[in-house]
Order: sequence, then structure tokens, then C-alpha cells
Amino acid sequence: MSFANHGVTRAGASAALLGAGASLGTALVLHDSLDQRRREVATLRLLGFDSRAVAASVLMEGLCLSVLGSLLGVALAWLWLDGTLVNGAWSIFRITVDLQLLCVAVIWGAGIALAGSMPLILGTLRQTALDAIHDLFIALARVATRSAA
Repeated sequence: MSFANHGVTRAGASAALLGAGASLGTALVLHDSLDQRRREVATLRLLGFDSRAVAASVLMEGLCLSVLGSLLGVALAWLWLDGTLVNGAWSIFRITVDLQLLCVAVIWGAGIALAGSMPLILGTLRQTALDAIHDLFIALARVATRSAA
């Protein structure tokens, strides 16, 4: 193996390790966020909202936030990186932030929001009012035990 290939292998391993750490961190934050949202959904169901209405509001909130985040990310990339020359491993290329990148970012963000919202949406659609009461009391008991400790 040549020296150049060794560097590429090392960079790939480092990128995989960083990606795995970022994915694990995202999964932990998403799990905590969904636990918080279950309490909110249970409260809305107890107040008399239909499960479809609650599921639609969760989906719309996720999609709106993902589109705004994608637009902000593309705007920052345009301000910071547009036109920058990058020295890659075997070539030099220019970063171009255009409409195609904007569309890809918005679609990718919406897909991630949809995938992240699906467990909560499906759970909401299957949940009865009695299940909502049970989930709310379980969540309140968890909060009480955490604050007592």
C-alpha cells in the first residue's frame, strides 16, 4: 500500500468514526425529544383532540422546522463556501451553491423529518384516550422520580 492510499484509508476511518458518533448522538437526542413529545401528545388527546389531528400537527411541525433548517444551512453555505476552491485528494474543484443544492437540501431535510416523526405519528394513531392517560401518568412518575433523586 502506498503512502497516499494509507492517508485515504485513515481519512475514511476517521470519517466513519465521526459519522457513527454523530449518528449515536442524534439518536439519543431524538429519543429524548420523542419521550417529551409523548407527554404532549397524551395531554392533547386527553383534551379531546382527534389522533389524526395530533399526528398531522406533529408532521407539519417537523416538516416546517426541517425546511427552515435546510434553508438556513444552504444560506450559510452560500455565504461561507460559494466559489471556494477545495484541494481534494487528486484534484482541485470549486464549491458551487445553487438551486439544485437547495432542492436536495430541502428534500433531504423533509425526508429526515418524516422518518424522525413516523414513530410518534404511528403511536399517536394507534393510541386510545385510555392509553394516553396511562402514558401521561407513567411520564409524570418518571419526572417525579428523576427530580427526587
